[in-house]
Amino acid sequence: MALSAVPCMADTLPDIGLSTQSWNLCTGATIENGILTIDGHADAYRRVNIEVPATAFGHTKFYFTVEVRLKNIVPGTAIYSRPKIKVYQDGSKAYLARNIIGLPENRWSLVTLEYEITSQQNPQTLTFELGIQQCEGQVEFKNPMVLPQAPVSTFEYPFDRPDNPNCSLDINTSKLTPMNNHLLGANQQFAGSPIKYGDSSIDDLIRSIDLPQLRFPGGTVSNFYDWQTDGFFMPDPYTGRLKTWIGNLIDKDDKFEFQAYANLCQTNQIASQLVFNVLKDTVEESVSRLQNRQQAGLTFEYIELGNENYSSAQQGGRIEDQAAYISFTQQLNDALKAADPSIKTAVMSDGNMMDWDQELAGCNYYDAVVMHPYLRVDTTVCDDETISLLLSAYKIFNEDVQHYTDLFGNRDLLLSEWGIIGMRSDNEAMNNIYTALSVADKFLAILKQSQEGPVRQALIHILISTKETPEAQSLFNCNRVTGERFQSRRGVVYRNIIHTFKDSQVYLAQSTSPQLTTDLPATIARAVKRSDGKKVVFAVNKLDVACPLELKIDGVVHTGTYTLKTYTEPQLTGYGWYPFDQDVMAVQQGTGGIQLPPLSISVIELD
Repeated sequence: MALSAVPCMADTLPDIGLSTQSWNLCTGATIENGILTIDGHADAYRRVNIEVPATAFGHTKFYFTVEVRLKNIVPGTAIYSRPKIKVYQDGSKAYLARNIIGLPENRWSLVTLEYEITSQQNPQTLTFELGIQQCEGQVEFKNPMVLPQAPVSTFEYPFDRPDNPNCSLDINTSKLTPMNNHLLGANQQFAGSPIKYGDSSIDDLIRSIDLPQLRFPGGTVSNFYDWQTDGFFMPDPYTGRLKTWIGNLIDKDDKFEFQAYANLCQTNQIASQLVFNVLKDTVEESVSRLQNRQQAGLTFEYIELGNENYSSAQQGGRIEDQAAYISFTQQLNDALKAADPSIKTAVMSDGNMMDWDQELAGCNYYDAVVMHPYLRVDTTVCDDETISLLLSAYKIFNEDVQHYTDLFGNRDLLLSEWGIIGMRSDNEAMNNIYTALSVADKFLAILKQSQEGPVRQALIHILISTKETPEAQSLFNCNRVTGERFQSRRGVVYRNIIHTFKDSQVYLAQSTSPQLTTDLPATIARAVKRSDGKKVVFAVNKLDVACPLELKIDGVVHTGTYTLKTYTEPQLTGYGWYPFDQDVMAVQQGTGGIQLPPLSISVIELD
């Protein structure tokens, strides 16, 4: 991606170029011919930085950009064990970092970090940092700049294209297995919204999506949910950053509408993934809650014991640290199973496979582990790192699971939140064709790990927003004022995933294709036998050129007719929503050879 800096106002911002400024160097860092080189170390954070007066920045957004080249990077298990760029105030405050995860090696790529000093902050200095944290290998940086506007760039595909793009899938019709519909769920909550479960616009939307599983009461909010009042409570003590937000919801007497939720699930055969509160509820109250949920007609297999309680923002009450979490959840596990031996419990991993997870891995009282393997888009700019990260979702998730099994073995793994999250609601980098492809790519990795690995459930985050301006992290939006319904690009993809895979039988055959980088296929295809008996292929082409799909059935090349339904975008980036009822899939009939369009998902029905 070629960088073109926007000159407007640039002369008011400091020059942080490597050749013109004095950077503070660390062990293993050198600057030569305008290139900063840092040798990484598995047990050290090696970083260089420069401190500048903050006055030039005011309270206006700016962009810290730099070109990066990676060499032989071996990241650690933690998400922060990566090369990175970072900005912070007055030596250590209000930092914002961008971990470099998706870039291919041995080529220069652009990375951008957006930053803004808020009106409540008045720092004396800003520090710009380039580094590599607890990670082996070498990283090079050049041309660091501070820009008043997002860099303008011309798109270049971030990977080397294969010489002969192709994808092959040979379906053995005798080898198939029932689809696990619990991989097709969603995480949802309506905190503070005037419309929620029980409102016809919400219930109709969920029915139309044909969702097989929902999480209740949601994620963060589950730590503050009082099941006996169906509202919020404030843990005592609680000093976390959510105190004002939770206090406002308490003052408004905001409700979760559990009974409407239960009615929706019963009427539409929707299974539940329940999250129990561990900050306030006693063991006895939790057992009563279990019995109440069973009497309400909910169907569920696992109970999550808290949500993300490794985070200080989601601790409080009786949970002040990990020791308290383990002690109480062990008691709770024993009591729930005494009340109903069929119940399975799940504890929360922080995903880093370090101190918190290592302690949990040494315990054996629970049945499953919960992980939230988000792909974080920590920028609003579709630069090289953004695009290569999104196109690497399949590989990154498989690596996450490998780290998990290295520590936890084959214990059941529940992904009660997964998806793509980013910095802001109006983030162009969060809702484009690459994020749509990323959802499909990651789902196919989840499917693979459910068949060959420990994954048992997966619930995408987050299903529905109700704001007047759609939130980029949501798949669908139901306008709380007008009732209008919209689908994001990722929503389009997830609806097609559900329609293809729900209640099907999945053929075990795996596709083969050239790799963009190690363990990252350029194109992936899986096949199912739908409940109507039709064979259907779901394919993701991450190449920016068309890719032939060579399809065989029991070793014989398919030469019959087919219906090809394809979703792609002529505009590669940009923020886009469609009316919920609009079918955006292009449809064509064909015979014999199948071509997968560039940067597309395809659903192919074989006649």
